[in-house]
Amino acid sequence: MAASDPYITAIIAGRDIRFSIERLSVCRIGRSPHSTIILDDQVASREHAMIRRDATGHCVVSDSGSRNGTLLNGRQLTTPTRLSDQDIIRIGNQELLFNQPEPATTVADFDSPLPTMVHLANSLISVMVADMRNYTVLSRELGEQRISALMSEIFREIGAVLFRNKSWSQKYIGDAVMAVWLHPGASVMPEELAVVIDTIAQINLIIEPMQQRFSLPRPLAFGAAINTGYAQIGNMGSTAIADFTALGDTVNKAFRLESACKELGCEIVVGKSALDMLKTPIPDHMRPPMTHVSIKGYDAPETVYRLMFRDLPRLATLVMTSRDGSGPTTRDNTAL
Repeated sequence: MAASDPYITAIIAGRDIRFSIERLSVCRIGRSPHSTIILDDQVASREHAMIRRDATGHCVVSDSGSRNGTLLNGRQLTTPTRLSDQDIIRIGNQELLFNQPEPATTVADFDSPLPTMVHLANSLISVMVADMRNYTVLSRELGEQRISALMSEIFREIGAVLFRNKSWSQKYIGDAVMAVWLHPGASVMPEELAVVIDTIAQINLIIEPMQQRFSLPRPLAFGAAINTGYAQIGNMGSTAIADFTALGDTVNKAFRLESACKELGCEIVVGKSALDMLKTPIPDHMRPPMTHVSIKGYDAPETVYRLMFRDLPRLATLVMTSRDGSGPTTRDNTAL
């Protein structure tokens, strides 16, 4: 935390509170106990709004699909908007004051003859991709209205999971979801990777009951992938509408790995780098079944791990016990 970091001030439960916003961090606001700023207001949603700070130091506020909306300086917040010093964010009866006395790095205006600079940072990330199976067939069977209602509910519930699990960025592309987690160090802490693994398990719990809830002709299925590595992250949007995302081979490969699920006959593909980059890597003999798969756009086959949803608890346990080397010393052949 730097003295020049922007910050939020508020009076919550009768106490003066100050929350600093570090570079490339996300400040989550809502009633959820997982929020950075926890509101005691029934008008506020559990995951109500968030503030992201980009590589230039600018902060962008966005509503997280709340039921009652977010006001910025008295106006309804409809798109992600860059904050300025002394802006007032209002959620229900709660006012939050944004403070940034020292201006962030200047970005060229739209009217400037000079090109706008896109500020990116090279960071270690984990990417999760989840993609629905047989979506085209299902959409034809259900029709536009029913498939829209189904996907809207799925994405709403997945979005809540990603918010709780503190993903830095999330994107919805057709019937697929991509989420990105940042790792501040040169390696991945076990609890950071365990959160990504648990996210897939939680998405599976969302998908499973959808057949009964929406009277679908067959169970829904999806494939998922996790990949870890370095990527360029930042705001790829305009100065008016922010788009925080990650670019690079790590992201591209995550999508290719997810596509390989069908070929490998599994539900989840984990890139080898995800386990290799743990602060204390899991010994090879304890890892899930390893295989090689050729993926589009890559000359050499990729080394990956094949998993089913039932394997996720075991993998999460292995990852967490790698913190102190307390994991099992022999492989449990009943799992993974």
